[in-house]
Amino acid sequence: KHPASLSFYAHPEERQRFVEELTTNGRVNNMELQLQSSSGEKKWSLVSALPLDFEGEQAVFSAFNDITERRQSEEALRQSEEHLRIIIETEPECVKVVDPKGNLVAMNAAGLAMLEAQSLKEVQQTTLLRFILPEYRSAFSALHKQVMKGENGVLSFEIQGLKGTRRWLETHAAPMRDPTTGEVTKLLGVTRDITEQKQTMLKLTETSQELQSIINSMMDGLVLLDDKQRIVLVNPALQETFGYTEQELVGAPLSLLMPERFCDKHTRLVEQLINNAPFQQRVRTAIGLHKNGSEFPMDSSFISFKIVNKVMLLAIVRDITEQVRSHEEILQLNKTLESRVEERTVELVQLNAEKNDFLGIAAHDLKNPLAGILSSAEILERHLAGDVSKLRFVKMIIGASEQMLDIISNLLDVNRIESGLVGIKLRPISLTALAPIVEDYQERAAEKGIILHYERVHDYPLLNVMADEQALMQVADNLISNAVKYSPHWKHIWVRLSSSTGADGMRFGRVEVQDQGQGLSEDDKKKLFRKFARLSAQPTGGEHSTGLGLSIVKKLMDLQHGQVWCESEQGHGATFIVELPSVDNLATVDALAS
Repeated sequence: KHPASLSFYAHPEERQRFVEELTTNGRVNNMELQLQSSSGEKKWSLVSALPLDFEGEQAVFSAFNDITERRQSEEALRQSEEHLRIIIETEPECVKVVDPKGNLVAMNAAGLAMLEAQSLKEVQQTTLLRFILPEYRSAFSALHKQVMKGENGVLSFEIQGLKGTRRWLETHAAPMRDPTTGEVTKLLGVTRDITEQKQTMLKLTETSQELQSIINSMMDGLVLLDDKQRIVLVNPALQETFGYTEQELVGAPLSLLMPERFCDKHTRLVEQLINNAPFQQRVRTAIGLHKNGSEFPMDSSFISFKIVNKVMLLAIVRDITEQVRSHEEILQLNKTLESRVEERTVELVQLNAEKNDFLGIAAHDLKNPLAGILSSAEILERHLAGDVSKLRFVKMIIGASEQMLDIISNLLDVNRIESGLVGIKLRPISLTALAPIVEDYQERAAEKGIILHYERVHDYPLLNVMADEQALMQVADNLISNAVKYSPHWKHIWVRLSSSTGADGMRFGRVEVQDQGQGLSEDDKKKLFRKFARLSAQPTGGEHSTGLGLSIVKKLMDLQHGQVWCESEQGHGATFIVELPSVDNLATVDALAS
């Protein structure tokens, strides 16, 4: 055949190449040629062709070897290597290929960045072991050998880059096999930076150690339970409290630590906490059970929480035997003290009653002799009117007698009030009934040059109040007497009668006694109505004071359901105010009458 006739079997794209080779060289040696059958199927063949003289004619002897499968395998390998190249270059984690001797064949940009290298050549100038810290090199070499034997492997290790930065890495290595022979020809490694995770784990380990140290040093017992109420963890304090070892407790049920009669109650409580997890807390006092069978009181705090969707329960236990014993001792001491206080109170009440009786008897028995002394002195005063030297002593006797009678009268009044012997009878009375008392003090005020004013702001019926007439007169007498006693010479005193209305609409009759005396300090105001109170203000005309007058006023006003108070500024006089329920308020009258 003519050499060109063979090109009929060649793929159209290959025909020209075959003809040119045969024509030029006179033969074809092992040309890879893509053929096409009459059905259109494409195959690869290794072709050799030699020209021959056949019966006087030119011919070509050709040999064909089908290499389609080999070409397909080679194409698959080429595509795999291309895919691998793309993966290596685009993978965000480090990807590397290492030959059987440990030399780096390929590495992507992420891997170069981990090693702080600018190019692959910079890394290939040394070995990978140069970057790995010495303590991890033997493990890395063992991993390389393991993978070259056809096994996968994982290793965590620490490296130091070209610039000195240290990192923790984790490599997953796998063998790369020749597609034809199946032999391991390279190692493929995918490496990720785990520095942050490693540092976190180190911190967690340190924290865990610190937490364990805290748990072990806790004075209170600690027990951790799972959702089946089994003991998972205990600290030394709990072991000491109950008398068990850690081995005896871990894995045991919670019921081991309590009397049987309380087990159901505790079980329901724990179930409720577990079902309502997380972060449910309960604190309660319960009974614990020692290993030796003895019971003891304890405070227990329960906290439920979740760890990886698993419910756990933490219980903190404290033996309160000493606290309970101390509490019982305190209760017993309190009972003893209360009994003693009660006994002492009875004694004091008796002593106070005896004191009141004694004061009443003493004052009453002294009053008559003093009255006799005063009467005798007054008789002497009339008979010795012309003897000035003797009259001076008589006046001293009269003054002292009047002072002593005043003291005795006040003592008797206080004793009668505190003993409940004062009979208060409330009835309607007009405040204008106080006018005679004001008139009686005009002469005494005049002796000091004091002008005593009497003012009536409101008329009847607003001045009608519910009061005891004798008690009201005594109150007014004390207040006006004090105003005259503590006012300097040539001043003014005002006695005003008026009414007022409270916030609830109740009406009151009011008596105000205002002076221009020394006024009261803040300390004076605090003890103003106490018995035997000594105030900063002093009488201005040599008068005496028993310290009982204002306390009597306060007690009498309380008995009449009234009020008394003082408005004063030191150095600017004082105003004493008395208020009693007005008859005008019928509701008040009915309430008081009942």
